[in-house]
Amino acid sequence: MPYRDRFKPYNEDEEAIANATMLASMSPYIGRIRRGLQRLCDISPPGYSDYSKYLQYSSIRRAPLLDYEKVMKFLSGALLGKSEAILLPTKREMPDSYRLVPIYYLSVTKAPESKYVLDLVFANYRVQDVLSKLKRLFPNEIVRIETGGREPFHIVLRRGGRIPVPYHSRKGGAILVKIVNEFADAIGKDRKEVRELVRRDP
Repeated sequence: MPYRDRFKPYNEDEEAIANATMLASMSPYIGRIRRGLQRLCDISPPGYSDYSKYLQYSSIRRAPLLDYEKVMKFLSGALLGKSEAILLPTKREMPDSYRLVPIYYLSVTKAPESKYVLDLVFANYRVQDVLSKLKRLFPNEIVRIETGGREPFHIVLRRGGRIPVPYHSRKGGAILVKIVNEFADAIGKDRKEVRELVRRDP
């Protein structure tokens, strides 16, 4: 949120990177219209038209290359306050693990909940970890956690309700906060209060 507030209405480098990424794409669909897209970028407002500062050109490649070092340096400075480039995994660099990037977890989360998502992500918690926390924190509310080796899991409440948890036990991020929110609603507790208890529980 502070980052967004600093760069209203938009960050020029962020838009330059977005257009550079588009123009560097090896997609056959982009390949067919790359020149048209580049002309459109060229007549766009500042930032959008500055895509070339994040590209590298090669005589043996039809499409330009995205300059990852410059992109990482911008992200490190804008998001982490670092002057040096810090490796942040991207879908292209780490196709099997790009889901580790916090922005993926935040994309389906409301801003007030984002700090809880990041806390749980950085602690490397997964669904089973959060279910165990809830059972430990609310022993009078939970009868048991039904896993049975197959999904969906269920939180069986002492008051008779069952909360389905249709997620794989190794997933995390926003899913974890969603589970906590649904549990809080089911037992009539304040969501923020329950999220805070889970966050602080060792």
